Amino acid sequence: MRFILIASALALSACVTVPVDAPEFSRLGAPAEGMSNVYVYRFNANPFLHTPVISFDGEVVRRLPEGGYFVTQLPMGQHDMLIDWGWYAGPPDLDFTFDVVGPETFIKVTGEVTFSYNTTNWPTQAFVT
Repeated sequence: MRFILIASALALSACVTVPVDAPEFSRLGAPAEGMSNVYVYRFNANPFLHTPVISFDGEVVRRLPEGGYFVTQLPMGQHDMLIDWGWYAGPPDLDFTFDVVGPETFIKVTGEVTFSYNTTNWPTQAFVT
């Protein structure tokens, strides 16, 4: 039984890997006056093999692979964010508004997939801190 658990854990960990070209996390210097460094990172956000397109205020910023992150600067105030998974990926897009109030803002994109009697639940979430 122990062997089966260890083998299963190793097999699952091989499926969830950070992209080879993913940069290590590093903080930017202080942002310009009235701006915030906005860090967006993705951890445990199914489907793992799809890379959603991230947009702020209607402008596409970039794709976000599983285990990756990026940083951009936004002015202080309210902003719209769209996580667009694409029609083929399964989970619905997530569109929400958040406030940038300090020199650093962190947005974690996460989610899970649960299957139950021929239905799929994709509770993709984003946490802003």
